[in-house]
This record gives sequence, structure tokens and C-alpha cells, in this order.
Amino acid sequence: MKSREISKSLFDQAKVHASSSSRENLDSLTNHIAPDWVVEGVVSSVYVTLDKKQYKLIFGILSQNLGEPLEEFSFDPSTESEQFVIMDTDEKAWTTMAIHMDLVNVSLELIRNDGIVNKPGECSLAKFDFIKSRLSFEAYSDNSRDIDLVSNKIQVLDVRYKDAPVNSRPNVFTKVLQPTNTNDNNGSTLQAEVHYRITKDFTRFTVLLNNMRIMGVFEFLRSVLNFLTVPSSGTPQKEVPGHHQKDVSSNKNLSGTHTNFEMKINVTDSEFVVVEDTSMWDSNAVILKINCCYYMETKLL
Repeated sequence: MKSREISKSLFDQAKVHASSSSRENLDSLTNHIAPDWVVEGVVSSVYVTLDKKQYKLIFGILSQNLGEPLEEFSFDPSTESEQFVIMDTDEKAWTTMAIHMDLVNVSLELIRNDGIVNKPGECSLAKFDFIKSRLSFEAYSDNSRDIDLVSNKIQVLDVRYKDAPVNSRPNVFTKVLQPTNTNDNNGSTLQAEVHYRITKDFTRFTVLLNNMRIMGVFEFLRSVLNFLTVPSSGTPQKEVPGHHQKDVSSNKNLSGTHTNFEMKINVTDSEFVVVEDTSMWDSNAVILKINCCYYMETKLL
């Protein structure tokens, strides 16, 4: 019952084009040159709506459940015709799962409430258009994880007042994030990259913006930030019997509060526009051309 409600509210567009393929490293017991599992695919022409509860669920799956250590099958070389040399898995972490998905014309709309939608126009917050992007997820044997979003074509829109009359909207500059020159972009230039890495020792969040224009609609930006920083409601991992039990117990609950936090924002050849009155097209504005790097680190003693 619950899964039906979630799937119905997530995908609004009737036609969804998706394709995927998976590969398994059958020699994962003896070498880790390739990931144990690789999933690649393409998702296109889909419109997704996401509220806070669904966001917390997806974030919890990515940060805790997906790629977690599993109990391996027992292997006895004496029963096989060939003698294999089992690798020492304590030396270096390897990739246990890699997922790479190309996003083509995928739209993600954030909903401000928790799924009780009577008038969708009044509940909408932001819309992310991933026109040409790539989403990657990698899990490692030490239970660390990497989540990457690389976009060659992306825009972010303020859709809070999309159903209101144009002459009464508090913000008429709906394209909050867009390329500085939309005519020259053919999808070959990197516009934005978001990297999220979580380990047992630290959590690192990196953002890169290149040749982008950012509208200083501060109320909107603050609302989106509050939405995306909602903590995950995942549960601690269960212990797995066997030789993986030590690894799981020592690395479980990586998204807890006992890790250092790092955030880095790189902005190159971009513009930050602050408008005096966001409800009027004809308004005074300050345009800042930015090349900067912002770094913040929080250490727990």
C-alpha cells in the first residue's frame, strides 16, 4: 500500500523512457580490478515530484542501505579443480557497487509539504531540469560512498507562484539558475557538478558552478537549502554473520553525527544577480561576476 502511494506521486509523466544493463565481476574473490557490480542506464523524458518524506527515504537508501556489506558465499578451494589465491581484503578498499545513470530531459519538482497535495501549484517549491546530466553512485568495501551529479545542461526554476497571475507574483525571475549564455551551449561544456562523499571519518560536500547565472532570490534559496538538508531517517544496519561482521560493525551508521564535515564551493566565470524588487521586471540590480572558492570545515574533537 505504501509503495504504491510513493510510486504514484513520484512519477507524473505517463511515458518514461529507461534502459539499463548490469555486470558482475565473477572474479571478485581473487581480484578487484573491476567493481563487484556495475549498473549503467539511461533515464529520459520523465517528470518526478518529491516531497520531504520521499527525499529522506531516497537519501537514506543511498547513504545507508544501497551497497551495504552482505554475507558472502562460502568458498572451499580444496573442493575445486583449480587452486585460487584469495586476496587479502584488509589492505585497500575496492568498489563493491557502481551505478551510472544518464539523465536526459529529466525534471525534478520539490514539494513543500509532506505529500498532502490539494492544490499542487501552491505546494510547489523548485524545479530542477536535468537536460543533459549524469548521476553516479559508488559504494566501497570500507562502507564509504560517493554520489556525483555532473550536468552539462541544467536549470533551476522557482515554481512557488507558477499558478499566480503574473502581475501579482512576489518573484518574476523564475529561472534562478541558468547558463550565462544559452545560445552558445550545445551540451559539451560542464555547467554544474555536485559531489557528496561519506566515510566513517568525514563527510565532504563539493559544488562546482561554471558559466552560470544565479539570481539572488534569497528566500527561495534558503527554502531549497532547508529542504535538501533534511537529515535522513534511516535505521542502523543489522549485523551480518561471518567474516564481514567486523567491517559492518566498525563502519555502520556513517551518516551519524560523529564525523567531520567539509564543504567546498567553486564558482568560475559565473554571475550573481541581486535585484532590488523581485516582483518587477524593470528593477535596479547588482551583477557580480564571480571567480571564487569557498571552503568550510567542521572538526569534532
